[in-house]
Amino acid sequence: MLAHSPPFPLLIDYDDINYSCDRKGIMLALLHRDRVRRIRLMGSIPILEWLVIVLDDEFPMLEYLCISPEDNTTLRIPRAYQAPQLRRLVLTNLAFPIGSPQLSDAARLTTLSLTRIHPSAYFPPNELLKRVSLIPHLETLMIDFHSPLPDDVERELLHMQNTPHVTLPNLRSFGFGGVTTYSEAFLSQITAPRLEVLQVMFFKQLTFSVSCLLQFMTSSEKLMMRSAVLSFDGWGASLWVYPFATPGLPTFALRFSSRHQLSTAAQIFNILSPVFASVVDLALEYEGHMSSTQ
Repeated sequence: MLAHSPPFPLLIDYDDINYSCDRKGIMLALLHRDRVRRIRLMGSIPILEWLVIVLDDEFPMLEYLCISPEDNTTLRIPRAYQAPQLRRLVLTNLAFPIGSPQLSDAARLTTLSLTRIHPSAYFPPNELLKRVSLIPHLETLMIDFHSPLPDDVERELLHMQNTPHVTLPNLRSFGFGGVTTYSEAFLSQITAPRLEVLQVMFFKQLTFSVSCLLQFMTSSEKLMMRSAVLSFDGWGASLWVYPFATPGLPTFALRFSSRHQLSTAAQIFNILSPVFASVVDLALEYEGHMSSTQ
């Protein structure tokens, strides 16, 4: 049927439902690689291992690739995979080094999301800076590590030198999950003047350094802040800041894990206080109880 159909774009969407039927359909679609525009693969690792293997070829029209196994894995994208027209790359729980050959020609990317990055695929901030500097059209960047970095790696980050400063003129959304040592090293060398959404999640650690986060936020002209919700729980605290009095989508979101929520919150927000000057509404939440001040 596909062989005789008009050359419409093909979308491959797999999520572990009716696997036997989906496998046949995927194989048929892959016979027409020049028509595949989107691939989204989600599910259990054993099944995705086979599906990822069949990507070992060139997809000249592919614009969107999303691979998300249920659990963390050392699964990698085949080296022969190529997608010169790719605009959105979303990978979760994969061992995908930032220096992977699949990103060697990524100038067209508008979205790069690497979440729950496997420890074996760790890359230092200078490598991330080098890569994103080659993606001028990048609008969305998400970097989220699976676990905190070993102590020796953190010491290495503290002594980074000669890292280039990068301006991302089109970046509108940035998200990070990891330790502040990494985020500070990365953000100290990056500017995003059109940033509109910022999301940060910090692992549990002894101290939280956020001075470069402050510098990064103040360099943006688009981060609007009017109302905020600060929530405490047994694991840490979360802050959501909204551009309007009526909450909708947050402009800024920060989550940290700490046994000493109040002292940690004071440490972080004392540093970030300059960017909250325009906030006029603050709601405080703790274990379901809320009070409000203006």
